[in-house]
Amino acid sequence: MITKIQVSQFGKYTVSAFRAPLLCVGIAMIMAMIIVQFNSITQIYAASPLMLTTAGATSSGERANASQQDQDQEKAKDQVPESLNFTVESIDGEQVDLKKYAGKVVVVVNVASRCGYTPQYKSLQALYEEHGEQGLVILGFPCNQFRSQEPGSNLEIKEFCLKEYQVTFDMFAKIDVNGANRAPFYEYLTKQELAPAKAGDISWNFEKFVIGRDGKPIARFGSKVRPDSDEFTEVVKKALAQ
Repeated sequence: MITKIQVSQFGKYTVSAFRAPLLCVGIAMIMAMIIVQFNSITQIYAASPLMLTTAGATSSGERANASQQDQDQEKAKDQVPESLNFTVESIDGEQVDLKKYAGKVVVVVNVASRCGYTPQYKSLQALYEEHGEQGLVILGFPCNQFRSQEPGSNLEIKEFCLKEYQVTFDMFAKIDVNGANRAPFYEYLTKQELAPAKAGDISWNFEKFVIGRDGKPIARFGSKVRPDSDEFTEVVKKALAQ
């Protein structure tokens, strides 16, 4: 059946080609689309509490992890080895907390630029280049207490080390290693009963201490023991293997 729809008050008609069955199908499709959209919106709102809960749980977990990290850092501070619980001055005048070397194998040397043992700078640098990536650090402390063989300023000492031996290991400001003005770090080191050298004052330039990864001093060597000698390198390699 054809339905005529009046579209004007002047009696003109437009004939629509809608048939009744087709009209019903169209209405049904529109209703189905409305229902689908309504269901989608309902599902989104239903999921919102779960999404908020999940986000809240994630946020709480992140806060818990951050809190645990803070606690671990505080615990690590409390566990700084006694040997590294000192602050010293770098050769550039900056304050250095020795706890930054915790977990490393540390070689400590009192150095001088005009000493018969000064060429040991070369073997110390070679040792550092060979084992630095494995966790070896070398700390050089200039000292002028032995026949005034380190008279220069910190800047002059630094320039000498770079020019003559291309030193890249850490160097520090000039200090006293003996006497009333002995640096606290050396006050601690010289009291340790080690081998082969024993506790007591530093005898000469280029005495060497070795501190293990656990922060415990494990050896002390006199000036005559070269950094590239088997006696010295075996101790360092064993400490690095720990």
